[in-house]
Amino acid sequence: MSYVDSLLGGALSNAGTILEIGCGSGRDFVKAMAGSKAHIYGLDPFDSGIQQDNFTFIQGDFVQIPYPDKFSDVTLSFGVLEHIEPLEKLSLGIKEMARVSKRYCMIVPCIATRIDPTIGNTGGN
Repeated sequence: MSYVDSLLGGALSNAGTILEIGCGSGRDFVKAMAGSKAHIYGLDPFDSGIQQDNFTFIQGDFVQIPYPDKFSDVTLSFGVLEHIEPLEKLSLGIKEMARVSKRYCMIVPCIATRIDPTIGNTGGN
């Protein structure tokens, strides 16, 4: 996660509250943050049963995140946004992410990306 933290100017290391959009099974981010001082909130339409001391699951859709403005120090999304349809929903969701976040980072895979959870490549971090 050091690469993602560098993209965020160290905000991930210093975050108290982190929201992951599309947490899925937790393998891409939540499990990597086990033992972190930050509390991780994971939003996903499906509950994968993630059990971790510093984790809270929220079942839902990212167009209506049930938290107040600037709730999260950092909000992340790894390899999720490219699956959102219709395209209008994507725009609404990104606005909602910006509303609840002090900082946010969206990683969408492409041929040259360092991080692509759909193929298991995490760039060594």
